[in-house]
Amino acid sequence: MCSAPFASDTVYTVAMNLAQYDTAATCGACLLITGPGGSAVAVVSDLCNTCTANNLDLSADLQTVIDTAVRVTPIQWKYVGCPVTSNVQLEFDVSSAFYVELRVLNHRYAVKKLEYFSGTTYTALAKNNTNYFVATSGLGSGPFSFRITDVLGDTILETGIPLVNDSVINGSHQFPLCTQPNAIAELVNANSGMQIINDASKSNRFIIANHTLNSVDYIVYDILGRVIARGTAGSYAQQLVLTPSAGVYVVHYPHLEGGRFSQKVGVN
Repeated sequence: MCSAPFASDTVYTVAMNLAQYDTAATCGACLLITGPGGSAVAVVSDLCNTCTANNLDLSADLQTVIDTAVRVTPIQWKYVGCPVTSNVQLEFDVSSAFYVELRVLNHRYAVKKLEYFSGTTYTALAKNNTNYFVATSGLGSGPFSFRITDVLGDTILETGIPLVNDSVINGSHQFPLCTQPNAIAELVNANSGMQIINDASKSNRFIIANHTLNSVDYIVYDILGRVIARGTAGSYAQQLVLTPSAGVYVVHYPHLEGGRFSQKVGVN
């Protein structure tokens, strides 16, 4: 129902219950699912009409991770950022200058709204139950500019998008990381070899300590998801990071754990 695929780096899939499917609003969202046998991240790619609220229908390979012995099992789940390592993508289907169906792929968080920019105003496109944004009267021959907003309220603008059917169009942006590290980051922290050290000698800075054989790139985001610093921590070395003010920051390591590893740090 979601016209999958979505996040290219996500292996497992689930079908969302009818009560929370919400006219495909949850399509492409990633969930951390925990059961008696273990935890895994999966992307919402379908609708389960017979599932009641809070229930999920797991793909067969995911079921064996969550609980190998039981077909119906108690689980806990919550929304997390998808482990994407590239920008959002767009794809047209059965579209022309007079009718448009367009979906957004490879997004970090679920997409709340897609708007077409006419040159003077933004117009929101309606979303159907199979996860396509639709313009029943078309948008012209293109190229187009689209403003895309995720469920956290962050917005990206993709310009110069051509009208080409059945072909994935790579965008130029990705939604910023949420200010809270997702549960995957918490799971891999212990074995990452990366450590955050408070610099007690001076405020508004901290130290990234790399305890691995290889240099590691990092990106620092502030509480609004803006990039405020980036650099490389050398092998078995420390890197001093300056921040503009006291607050909470997220250090993201794009090349560790498939881009799913982040650490939260407070600066005072």
